[in-house]
Amino acid sequence: MPAYLYQIILMGGKDARLAALKTAVAARATDLGIDPRGIVYLDESAFADGYDRKKPAFGIYFGNQNRTVPEPLDRLEQDSIGVMPESW
Repeated sequence: MPAYLYQIILMGGKDARLAALKTAVAARATDLGIDPRGIVYLDESAFADGYDRKKPAFGIYFGNQNRTVPEPLDRLEQDSIGVMPESW
C-alpha cells in the first residue's frame, strides 16, 4: 500500500513549470497543515502502476506538441477526477 495520501497526475509535455508547480503545491499544502511528502506526482509512465482510485487525485495537463490525448485521461474521467490545463 503506498504511503502517500494525495495524487497529482501530470500529463503532456512538462518543462520548467513543473518545478514551480511543485513548489507552489508544497507551500499551499504546508499552509493547510498537510505534509508535502504525502503528495505523489504521477506522470503518464507511472500512472498505470501508481494510481490509486481510492485516494484523492487531481490531474494537470501541460499540453504537448503533437496534440495527442494523454493515456490516463479516460481513466480519470471514469473516476470523476478533475483535470485542469496548466496555463501559467
